[in-house]
Amino acid sequence: MKNREDYIPIPAKVVALRDETLDVLTLQIKPDEKVTFRPGQFFLLSVFNAGESAFAFSNDSGDIECSVKCCGLNTQAIHRLAIGDFVGVRGPYGNSFLDFIKGKKDIYLVAGGIGTAPIRSLLQHILANRNKFGKVTLLMGARTPADLPYMDELMALRKNKKAKVDVILTVDTQPEEGWKENVGFVPVILDKIKPKTKNSLVFVCGPPIMIKFCADTLSKKGFKGDQIISTLENRMQCGIGKCGRCNIGPVYVCKCGPVFTYDDIKKMPKDM
Repeated sequence: MKNREDYIPIPAKVVALRDETLDVLTLQIKPDEKVTFRPGQFFLLSVFNAGESAFAFSNDSGDIECSVKCCGLNTQAIHRLAIGDFVGVRGPYGNSFLDFIKGKKDIYLVAGGIGTAPIRSLLQHILANRNKFGKVTLLMGARTPADLPYMDELMALRKNKKAKVDVILTVDTQPEEGWKENVGFVPVILDKIKPKTKNSLVFVCGPPIMIKFCADTLSKKGFKGDQIISTLENRMQCGIGKCGRCNIGPVYVCKCGPVFTYDDIKKMPKDM
């Protein structure tokens, strides 16, 4: 049985806000108590008089950052927050992307839309520990150029020779004039870049259909299921295995995940 304190949020102050796209807002919040977290873990963010929702950490360390897409009542309340407002924080919960990295590996980071948020946390960890990783490739896609978050960071990353990260961007359909990046769905571009299987791991985050097609593409290229890693953090509710809303068959995602290999995901009942 969890302690009663696990249900009580830690007060946290909003210290910075940044619009990533028209409907994605990144918050930086400073909890009253130190919260130590790892890439891939999630937490519960509550807005008083509105509700509580689970989000992945979108940064690697320091004050908490999360990127929130406006799509429901609680996320609308989050988008109305101002610097200086107080929210509640519970967590961190779950396992980490880092639990699946053994030794010096080449890393492919594949993200679609708001799925870029948890990938950003892993990318920051890699950049802070660059000598512990091999080749790093970031493939990020969205519906339109306006839907791509973190663009200033990505452009700076391309210019940073010490980072040694190959940044590949794509959008679903041909946009207005001036777009010089790729056009095509993420799995199609993933196929074109011809990822190498030897000593490699692929972290895929985004809509479930994107994850499935990316996994199919990688499997055809010889990647094993334990080389493909994703997160089911979007299924979270209470975060501590009590509400039962995150279970897939016998698997409680909040207790066993939210990070899983694709081998694990394929074994789960098809109720997603």
